[in-house]
Amino acid sequence: MVVPGDGVAVSTFQYAAPGGHRLLLDLYVPETVERPAVTLYLHGGGWAAGTRADHADHRALALARRGIAVATADYRLVPSARFPAQLDDARAALRWIREHGAELGLRVDRVGAWGASAGGHLAALLGTATGDPRDRADAVVAWFAPTDIIDLARRSDLEARLLPPPRELDLLGVTELDRADPRGRQASPRWAVHSGAAPFLFVHGDRDRMVPPDQSAAMHRELGAHGVESTLLLLGDAGHEDAAFHRPFVLDAVASFLSGTIGAAR
Repeated sequence: MVVPGDGVAVSTFQYAAPGGHRLLLDLYVPETVERPAVTLYLHGGGWAAGTRADHADHRALALARRGIAVATADYRLVPSARFPAQLDDARAALRWIREHGAELGLRVDRVGAWGASAGGHLAALLGTATGDPRDRADAVVAWFAPTDIIDLARRSDLEARLLPPPRELDLLGVTELDRADPRGRQASPRWAVHSGAAPFLFVHGDRDRMVPPDQSAAMHRELGAHGVESTLLLLGDAGHEDAAFHRPFVLDAVASFLSGTIGAAR
């Protein structure tokens, strides 16, 4: 549990209970900002590990100190739950924020989504959602996120020997994927891009061997081709879940992007 301080209040709420599984979120609210904008944060861990408290002091608390409220949410994990359960939970968290945020003193006319690795993948899917507008984030920050599940799952023989087994297969509950498999495309935010998608900020390390930086670059290009605002920040000499992502200039960039997209006056 993160102890509040430096002008940040922290509260815990249950946002859903699918199948009796209680899902919680921690809300970090800057006390010095009147009706701050809010973003959902989704943790990494290959869809199989992690909690809402992961890196909370370096991320949620740090961003709240920069004037943006952050709701860090748990979601169901592999193997007890397969995709799209994780996306369903992310949507439920986003809806909970929209429904309850105003009474908690937050601005909810536009809500962001921020995630790292597997959480960045879910955040990106929220930013490309169609259908019910309550399920679409209004801005997305994706840190070292998988955007093309099929490409990641289809490793070369050399990569298969050097790296752990593809977690993307576990996410979908399959043993292999090919380009014709609709499950892989449905779980890949790169292939869900459309002209009405949310603006994106991608941040990726150029030495990431778990999720190659081209995963962010490819979706960045796809968004641009559809006329959607997208920014790609490539961190030099940084790997996956690198401490470099907690540098002040990176967090300043995240806060500035969210202030300009979900925090600016309409």
